[in-house]
Formats: sequence, structure tokens, C-alpha cells
Amino acid sequence: MNTIRKLPRWGKKPLLVLLGLLLCSKITEGAPNPWWNNSFHFRVPVTVTTGLLETRDPVVTTSINFSRIFSDLKVQGMPDEFSVRVVEAQTANDRGREIPCAFHKDAGYDARSHAVGNVSWKMEGTIPALEEKLYYVYFDILENGHKKAPSYPGETIAPGDKATPNLVENPGAENPDKDNPLSPDLWTNQYFPSLAVRSDEEAHSGKYSFKITTKKGLLGDGAAWCSPFMKLRPGKTYAFSFWAREKEVPAGEQGAPMTAFLYFFDENKNVVSQNCAVNRWGPGSYPKDPEGKFAFNRWLFLTMTRVTPAGTCYGIIHAFPYGDPVTVYFDDFEIREVVTELPLPTITVGKAERQ
Repeated sequence: MNTIRKLPRWGKKPLLVLLGLLLCSKITEGAPNPWWNNSFHFRVPVTVTTGLLETRDPVVTTSINFSRIFSDLKVQGMPDEFSVRVVEAQTANDRGREIPCAFHKDAGYDARSHAVGNVSWKMEGTIPALEEKLYYVYFDILENGHKKAPSYPGETIAPGDKATPNLVENPGAENPDKDNPLSPDLWTNQYFPSLAVRSDEEAHSGKYSFKITTKKGLLGDGAAWCSPFMKLRPGKTYAFSFWAREKEVPAGEQGAPMTAFLYFFDENKNVVSQNCAVNRWGPGSYPKDPEGKFAFNRWLFLTMTRVTPAGTCYGIIHAFPYGDPVTVYFDDFEIREVVTELPLPTITVGKAERQ
């Protein structure tokens, strides 16, 4: 089923020379593979070669420079960041299968001048040593029509990590409070509770999301969602992500920054570091259409990583929008510890292809 082939085994002496190499990769050559989906117009082949040790569910990450790719192909257009897909290469007996993946934009990402980021995905199952597997990364430009952002329930892929449990309870507001169905179980809404409700109007996955509506004159602290306490470990790296969407944008406005704070607490639940892990995403996080205007009313994937300070035992999420007025939906909060295990795959991108 998988496009995997066994590599030759060598004697002990050459192996000693290779002990410093965990994984290697190479530009894919050879016969072209059938195109997976004709609505995606570009792809790059990636060959992953495992190292000297057997691994299980490794996450691989490769850098994608859309600006350079489209320049080399002499393509005029703006990359669609939601179009990125990873697909296993097709074989004579099996059509290519889409693999859950995540595209993480570089700092300073700009669709017009610096469209660069990392694509990460998981090689599922036990992967033997010294074997190769072929994948294709598909993508497109906005001029070929906006692609719907992929949704992979239960999957969060962070670069170079091992899948770990989501520490956020009731992350998508699917479970209601037993006494109030308009409130999600375990979460609290602060400042103006009537402005923050569990809603079935919009959802990234499932049927519900966390809705917040701000009112004129209530900037910032108009309403906020606060998660239950999560157990964290000091000095560890955690990947934090969620999805957010604006219902509508008032005329003349540029959209509301979606804000998420991580608060860290000690064993007695005293604050260790308030706002230590804060990230704020504003209008610049929105993709732009071919005319250069912000494309609102779409689900945005927002992510960051943070190292917990000394003394940390617990953490909470504090999420709210800035806007005057605005309605925002939050969904699918995740916090996962990033556990790096060796060997992890490292890959390079092959020559881009055009349909």
C-alpha cells in the first residue's frame, strides 16, 4: 500500500560512519506520479529516508518557499496558505492518500514578498530503519480560487514533535454546563458574561464554538473566555493553537485582533508569570485576496510555542478579541507538550512541478 522500498544493508564498518546521520533525504527523480487532484495546480515531491533506528509516528518538517517556487516557475499570483496538502505517492495498486498536515508561516511572512513557511506531517505507524517513502506537497495560488482550510479532527502537528495529548478540556465547547447550556462545561466567561456564550452559529469542527460579542466602548475587556487549569511542567516547550473567525466586519474596519494569553501558576496556583506567553494576532494575520484586500470571515489557524518558566505547575488560557464592536468565534483550543525524540526525519524539497 505504501510507497516504501527497502534499502540495502551494509556491513558494520560503513555503518559506523553513518552513526551521526539520523535521517537523510534527497530530491525525488524518476517517472512522474499521477496528479492527485486537478484543482491543485502545483506540487513538490519529497523523499523521506529513515535513519539507522526504527521509529514510531515520527513528525517530519520541510520548508516551503512559495515566493521562490513561483518565481522559478514564472507564475504570477499570490500563494493560498490554506491550499497546502500532503499526499502519499500513488502506486500501481493504490491511489494517493491525503495525510493530515499543518502549514506554519515564518515570522515576517508576506504573501507578496516573503511567502515562506514549514509544512509538517506525521509518518504513521512503526517506520523501519533505512527505508524510503515518497510524498507530494500540493498547493495553489489565490487566482485559481480560494481553497477551504483542511480540517483534521484530533490532529495537531507541530514541527519536529511527537504527538502528545491535548491538555485543554472541552476545547471546542461541545460539552455544555449542566446548569446552563449556553455556557461550555469547565470554562468561565469573564467581565460581561452575557457577551460570551456557547454557540452553534459557527464551528470549525463539531457543532459548537466559543462566541464573544463586544460592544461599543468595551474595548479589550468587554468579554473573555478562561479555560480550566491544565497541568504543565516547568522548562518544557508547549505548542498552543486555536481557530478563530469573525462573523462580520463593519464597513471601514480592518478586523479584530484575536488575543490569547497563557498564564502560568505554581503548585499553590499563584501566578508565576502573568502574560509570559502572550501572542496577539491582528488584521495582518488575514490572507489577502488578489486585489490586496484582507479576506475576512474565514477560519484562521493561530499558533505559537512557549517554554514554561521555572516553578510552573499549571496554566490557563485567556482568550478575547479587540474590536469595537465585533463578533468572534473561537474553536478547537489545543496545548500539547512538544516532545522531541531522536531520530526525527529531516527532509529537503524536490523540484516544483506544475500541472
